[in-house]
Amino acid sequence: MTGMTREQMRQVVAQWADAGPELRRVRDEALASRPYDWRLVDALLDMGVRYRRPQRDCGLILMQARLTEIARLRGSPPPGHHDDPGALDRES
Repeated sequence: MTGMTREQMRQVVAQWADAGPELRRVRDEALASRPYDWRLVDALLDMGVRYRRPQRDCGLILMQARLTEIARLRGSPPPGHHDDPGALDRES
């Protein structure tokens, strides 16, 4: 245990809630006063790319796979499918 009472914990939380905006202002001022360094910006962007969480796909590929499976179960070819490779040439 921390040895703090619930009221003391509330006071600490309230202090941090008050200090947060001020700390943010100080940080923003410190960053704004620095000269622009494209190498630093490039390094930060590179870190973002390297360590990002994997992006969840939008589901389009999954939807296409499901529609293809439904078409297969119904016995019809999926949209855009031609049994005769020459059919595309004859359509135009």
